[in-house]
Amino acid sequence: MHEREARALAVRARAGAMAQVTVAICDSASVFSRLRSAWYCSQASLGRSVITAIVPTVLLLTWQNLIMPNAVRGRSYARARR
Repeated sequence: MHEREARALAVRARAGAMAQVTVAICDSASVFSRLRSAWYCSQASLGRSVITAIVPTVLLLTWQNLIMPNAVRGRSYARARR
């Protein structure tokens, strides 16, 4: 699997997980129905679109471009000092 395909799969998996959160919150028969809010559960909700599409992508980009490179660099510096 190419890196681009793996990244796309990870983004889709997170978006799918966020969609399941939407179903859990917006379904009236759900245990989490007490968390239901009109701005999130309406069909034309910009908030839901942002949470299910943009937030997972931003989290993935942050992880891949800020956290992991700094963690790898810090680990290599620690090994070099030994």
